Amino acid sequence: MVNLETVSPSPRALELAGQTEKDARLVELILRESQSVVRTRPGTIIVEHKLGFICANAGIDHSNVSGEGEYVLLLPENPDQSASGFAEK
Repeated sequence: MVNLETVSPSPRALELAGQTEKDARLVELILRESQSVVRTRPGTIIVEHKLGFICANAGIDHSNVSGEGEYVLLLPENPDQSASGFAEK
């Protein structure tokens, strides 16, 4: 979980934010979580995630986050390990 209030957007993030109409701080996180940008359009950035798969907005979600501040959820660093922990419970 990352608080957007702690993120400083890079010049590239500011540029993409203008093209996609997204918060520049969120775009900065998308860039940090990605190997490359595949395609953009207003509202969406398609990337190759640093884990190797193609997805929208680097899998970053803010729809299921509540509480104070502007938090977003990133994908786990090791999704397989994270998922196997649930399978054992």
